Amino acid sequence: LYILVWKVTDGETALPDLRQWLVNIQARAPNSPVIIVGTHVDQIFSNSERFPSTYLEDLNALIRDHFVMVSDADKKGLPRVVESLFVSSKTKQNIRALCNLLYHTAYDIRTANSKERLLDQKIPASYMALEKIVVELADERRSKGIEPVMRNSDFRATVQERMLKNYGRAFRDDIEFNHACSFLHENGVILHYEDVTLRELYFLDPQWLCDILAHVITIREINPFARNGLMKIDDLQVLFKSLNLNNSAINLRSHIISLLQKFEVALCWQSRSLLIPSLLPDEYQLRGGYPGSRVLVPTRTISWQLTVKQREAKNSLIMKASHLQMQTLFSQRNLGGKRYRTTVPLTTILNSHEKSSASVSVGRNESGCDKGIPLIDEHRCTVNMEYLEQEVVRRIYMMAYIPSGFWSRLMTRVLVDDHITMCMERLLEVEYLSEDSSLETLNELCDRKFLPYWLLWQTGFEILAFEKTIFVMRQFLPLAEVRDIHYETVEWRCCAEDSNWRTLDISGSSLIEIIIPAVRINLVSDEKEYVLRSNRAAVTRLLALIVDIMDTLLEDWYPSLGTRFVHTSEGCLLVNRLVPCLKCASSTRNLDAFFKVKKNDDIICDASPKHKLHAFMVEECILSAHDGVNLRCPLHFDISVVDIAPDTVFLDINEDYLIQPNSVKRGKLIGHGAFGFVFKAALKISDANAQDVALKMLEPVEPGLGARVSSVSAYKAAYTKWQRDPLQNACRAYCTCRQELNVLASLQHSHITALMGVCPRPLALLVELAPLGALNHLLNNYRRSGARLRLSVIQDTASQVAKA
Repeated sequence: LYILVWKVTDGETALPDLRQWLVNIQARAPNSPVIIVGTHVDQIFSNSERFPSTYLEDLNALIRDHFVMVSDADKKGLPRVVESLFVSSKTKQNIRALCNLLYHTAYDIRTANSKERLLDQKIPASYMALEKIVVELADERRSKGIEPVMRNSDFRATVQERMLKNYGRAFRDDIEFNHACSFLHENGVILHYEDVTLRELYFLDPQWLCDILAHVITIREINPFARNGLMKIDDLQVLFKSLNLNNSAINLRSHIISLLQKFEVALCWQSRSLLIPSLLPDEYQLRGGYPGSRVLVPTRTISWQLTVKQREAKNSLIMKASHLQMQTLFSQRNLGGKRYRTTVPLTTILNSHEKSSASVSVGRNESGCDKGIPLIDEHRCTVNMEYLEQEVVRRIYMMAYIPSGFWSRLMTRVLVDDHITMCMERLLEVEYLSEDSSLETLNELCDRKFLPYWLLWQTGFEILAFEKTIFVMRQFLPLAEVRDIHYETVEWRCCAEDSNWRTLDISGSSLIEIIIPAVRINLVSDEKEYVLRSNRAAVTRLLALIVDIMDTLLEDWYPSLGTRFVHTSEGCLLVNRLVPCLKCASSTRNLDAFFKVKKNDDIICDASPKHKLHAFMVEECILSAHDGVNLRCPLHFDISVVDIAPDTVFLDINEDYLIQPNSVKRGKLIGHGAFGFVFKAALKISDANAQDVALKMLEPVEPGLGARVSSVSAYKAAYTKWQRDPLQNACRAYCTCRQELNVLASLQHSHITALMGVCPRPLALLVELAPLGALNHLLNNYRRSGARLRLSVIQDTASQVAKA
């Protein structure tokens, strides 16, 4: 039960703060009851000149409309607000009513998924005894100046000893003891986590631990070492000295870092620094040029993996390695061991469309760079970067609200993801090398001067390379700086289920934009010229990785918001995943410049109608890619899915592993997978060779002749379901495929069936065939037959499973 207290004299200006607190409560304790209490009512009545007679009534009506009488409150990020009261501790107005409301609300709280009241719940006496012992231990340690933390062995021994002494009985076994500790943990009496680095500790006073963490991550005045979100780990010792923790028998520093990383509120960076996203500068400070607001962090990229752009597509499949590597599946092979001496004139590479492409404002020149950005030696190296507007990749998340802790958790996941680092190394490819130059020389030059950096702030981050932006993900804040499209000055248009285009209301929504601009970089060093450009496959892979991290975060931490296809009572999606039409976006960029005219030094807003920005849902793009058809914009007609949503057509998959339907011959049904049928199939390697594989279908296909009745029934049910809602089912199949790809591609072991490829239509995964079937089926057959396995066979099997 939460009580949200505010001062009624603040009036309507307090509503945004109230909402933020309510969103925080919902994120921490979903659907908990909340009572909003306004204080200082006596000041309203004593100052009738400032506050009209209807002030409290109007204010109460506003609060009830915004927070109390809200339909689908949980889908808007709000908890269950029971009531709103105005009180005065001076005149005692409504104090009795508040007490009664607190009592009745607390008494009516029920356990999750149960009708039983929480206060009627029967609790074992041993649990209550343990609570008293924990409180005693915490008080004793505080009185002696010792931190209220105990190691596992000491805590268990002390508890058992005091249980016997005070109550005549101890816990029967570890199971009962662990259940009691789990109960106290869930009720906030103690804190104990099962993580490897934390399970040895029992925190006897949760508030003490919260205060310690707050000293590190929230209070700038107490922690002067992290004013811009970065602090040295060694400075924790100085910080703990003020808290009298330096003489602790337990090495709390490492445990505090583990806790911060567990809750994804801080990140240990390069073993020397602690990155605290909540203490980073906001975007207003960054764009305003405030001192210290430009936080640059080197990426984990050690070296660029530059390759020469391939000009000829391969016409046939090559024999696949039995075990796949991530970089082989998701990007071009590294060609760094060869020398290339190409003298192709630059004009033959550029076409007329690319020559005239305008620059994207998302990557404007960053002048006056702070210390830490790699500088260019102008005497030896010059750089000219061009942005290719018609190849920009955009993805917009239109969310009902930004949940509490979202950016901290997203940032800590993205910055340490090895796949993103690997992808970042391959974002550029070589389009042109002048005579007497080599790929090795270019790699050395780029590694020495132009390794990428992260630019971080509270609600977003960028990747900077060659002093320009090559990736940005941020919350759209129009008052900070509009660097691409001013989303509030355009009319969003989306296609509804009836195929009619309708205006999408973005008022009250929060927008997160992902932009990966396509670039061409002209680099001249020592009179040698190089041309780099964006690697489309790596750009697509980066987009797919970011989207996967984003969606997984929403589903893991904020399931009420992140689950796909969840609607409000008004029929609106909680999260709209949108892809703007490239040509609409090009014509609407920085529209605020066109809506204003200067006359006599006064800025006058033009009343012209808003430009239309047509956008497609990602789910529409997935279905179009599945059906092999183009999208259609009302203004610009056919739009290729490859251009605006390359991840939906698996453009990041190496073409050797993108299997065409005519290369697969489906055989007999061999089983049911978690998502559909599994067939034995033959994969055509060449005109004369084929390889047996297992074909895991991710959409309904007929089981074939001779199939069981149950298989035919399962197919008919799945097919009917697919036809009823192809948009949702195609999306689920695609998401499943992406998840399987990410898992299988990272599993490289001789005891695990390897991924052979992806077939886009019908959507299926091809994996190595296990001729004898699944191991558990084989073991079950042995058990049913009464046969016994030799000990050596059991040991070998267990060893192989463990190694895998």
